Amino acid sequence: MKKSILFISLVLGFQVASAKVISGEVVLSKSVEKKVKAALNEKSALYVFARAANSKGKGFPLAVKRIAKPTFPLTFKLSQKDSMVEGTVFSGPVQITARLSPTGDVMAKKDSFEGIAGADGNIVVGQKAKVKVTITE
Repeated sequence: MKKSILFISLVLGFQVASAKVISGEVVLSKSVEKKVKAALNEKSALYVFARAANSKGKGFPLAVKRIAKPTFPLTFKLSQKDSMVEGTVFSGPVQITARLSPTGDVMAKKDSFEGIAGADGNIVVGQKAKVKVTITE
């Protein structure tokens, strides 16, 4: 079966979707739970994005997903399909950021809440273990 799919993709020029995904859950810490629930509204959006682990939270995301009007805990899955720029390779050690914006704006602002997992490079694209991102601030 795998040979058939590879043959079809080579002959017809299709790109076979990679099985490399990161899945997990975004939760709220007890310290921000009440503030977050009070800030949620119709414009609220949660952004979950992956960056290279060595980026130190800066740089272009490898993949990003926007979830309108989120509820917590929230499960997510990121893959090559969530890449912002065609040709971006979704691989390697990554850090996952979850940013909740009451206004729906992706940029970090003083009214947004955020959590990061994998800053130490222990999350790898394609791993079977689920990632847990805790929004703490």
